[in-house]
Amino acid sequence: MKKIVFLIMIVLMSSSVLGLTHITTCAGLQNMKNNLVEDYVLDNDINCDVSPYNTGSGFEPVGSSSSKFTGSLDGDGYAITGLYISRAGVSNVGLFGNTYTGASVSNLILENVDITGGDATGALVGSAEDLDNTFTQIKVSGSVHGTIRYTGGIIGVLFKGDLIR
Repeated sequence: MKKIVFLIMIVLMSSSVLGLTHITTCAGLQNMKNNLVEDYVLDNDINCDVSPYNTGSGFEPVGSSSSKFTGSLDGDGYAITGLYISRAGVSNVGLFGNTYTGASVSNLILENVDITGGDATGALVGSAEDLDNTFTQIKVSGSVHGTIRYTGGIIGVLFKGDLIR
């Protein structure tokens, strides 16, 4: 009994020390917009092909030109499927609209995306600005359309930072 309690305490302490917020649903992904400096991790595959994220304008990009994402997201090898964003003519469109110094996304699969934006449109990030943005082990499938300029399958425009594998 003591071993089980001790193990549970270690797991709880590790999560709180690391400060990770665990995401299990598309609503959880959308809620990242409420804390742009947090460190997040996926706990499972996430289907975003569900209402309200698959109708109208769809998923709202996390971060904007005035409020940039500077946290991290570790996909832990899990996939986000059916990400739908329909914002033709809008700048900074992707799962993350705009990232800034220190932002990091890793070990993430985006499957069957359907994304339309204006200037700076990508499946993962619309616009990655400033130093120390790092994007590692990212895979994308689906379609990405930009109606103005700076359109990319993974990142629309990477001003400074690293896209690794």
